[in-house]
Amino acid sequence: KWQFDQELIMAVKQHHDPDAIGKDQLTALVALANTQIMTMGIGVGADGLTSKIQGAGLKHYGITGRDLETYLAGLMLELEKAQEMMSLAA
Repeated sequence: KWQFDQELIMAVKQHHDPDAIGKDQLTALVALANTQIMTMGIGVGADGLTSKIQGAGLKHYGITGRDLETYLAGLMLELEKAQEMMSLAA
């Protein structure tokens, strides 16, 4: 048995729940991160779910549209670097 912490188990189980933002902090952050990744076109998601969690999550954590653009631009750069490193290792 893996014996993961209950908080981690709940975050994984509930990160697609539209009401995840109202749950514990880890679940809320995982749900918000998941929606941001789907917004970037990574993975497959349900658009209605994404926008509901995203809007509530951004408001809950005080993230502005400008903040989000900055974070996502930085994330894209890091993903490109990681992809480059993976192709060099192959």
